[in-house]
Amino acid sequence: MKRLSELTDRIYIHIDMDVLDPAEVSGHPLTVPAGPKSQDLAAALETMFRYEKACALGIASYPWENDKGLLSLKAAYALVEGSLRGVKTAGEKTAAKAGILGSVHPGLWNRTRKIMESRQ
Repeated sequence: MKRLSELTDRIYIHIDMDVLDPAEVSGHPLTVPAGPKSQDLAAALETMFRYEKACALGIASYPWENDKGLLSLKAAYALVEGSLRGVKTAGEKTAAKAGILGSVHPGLWNRTRKIMESRQ
């Protein structure tokens, strides 16, 4: 990340859900064996988002039609949480400079959790 930060103005981090442990994306048709747990990838994202130039996160390939027990949604949520922990650690000045704070609605995460709980 340090080297990449020296080479570019902004860093966009993209995750395809099928890279995760198949147990967390069981409804996905293209899982790979021995993928990382979402909590492990979230820890890596936390580290990445401590860098000022890390300014966007994309999570793709969510198996919404086959997400039994909302395991994949919970995994995606863990990735977002890890990223936000990194932004928080970086501090408001860094996050504001990267344009992140304006895109996070204060009540969004609580509402998302309530929706997830109601579907179980």
